[in-house]
Amino acid sequence: MVQIKINELLTKCELKIIYQYLPEIDVTKELTEDLLADFEEQVDDIYIQLGFTNETLNKIGKQLETIVDKLAES
Repeated sequence: MVQIKINELLTKCELKIIYQYLPEIDVTKELTEDLLADFEEQVDDIYIQLGFTNETLNKIGKQLETIVDKLAES
């Protein structure tokens, strides 16, 4: 099975979102089930950690969920 790195799967716009909201994610690593699980957990945690309004969280969530779905399909 060929492993692909996260930064090879995502667009520049999607990577910018990750850099902005999840800077601790190393997008140069190969996408594994463990890395995807960690990524999904951090996406869930962002809702708790960031003190944004519901409207802002919804906007961020929509962007991140699209990325999670894309990575999960790979």
